[in-house]
Amino acid sequence: HVLHTKNIHLDRARNEALVATQAKSHFLAAMSHEIRTPMNGVVGMVELMEATELEDHQRRMLRTVRQSAFSLLRIIDDILDVSKADAGQIELHPLRTDWLDFLESMSEAMGSYAQRNHVRLVQYFQPGMPQFVTFDPGRLRQVLINLIGNAIKFTPAGGRIAVRSGLNNEGWLMLEVEDSGVGM
Repeated sequence: HVLHTKNIHLDRARNEALVATQAKSHFLAAMSHEIRTPMNGVVGMVELMEATELEDHQRRMLRTVRQSAFSLLRIIDDILDVSKADAGQIELHPLRTDWLDFLESMSEAMGSYAQRNHVRLVQYFQPGMPQFVTFDPGRLRQVLINLIGNAIKFTPAGGRIAVRSGLNNEGWLMLEVEDSGVGM
């Protein structure tokens, strides 16, 4: 009888935990959507303003607003990913993507951050790397922005961050972010 009662309590606790996790996931998804909608409006207005005549200092300020808006959208995406991971619903969307173009856009996205921190960001490519690779560019961009961003944040001025890419013996894409910071 004691064992049966203990199992009932364990089942009840497990069910309550599942309900709480589902409620948290629904709340995060709803809030993320509610925040994302006005942020998309901010991004749209910034893009419209960038198409107008602006002085250099205004253009720089607007660029900072745009980058900040995209940073907030990435944070919202991260929150959604956590709720999706909790619910076991993360989806990958692999696309045949030009690898060099992808890395160049990453360098542009992170290069100004590296420069502001007086850190050199360099890329190395394995010889014979194919031009097109199939992967989920959105997910990989998210991972690389986090890795490179942390590397920049924790690398002292004058340091270097290297992003290396290539294929392993099985043909899998291999990426390495190396920095001269304190490490993990």
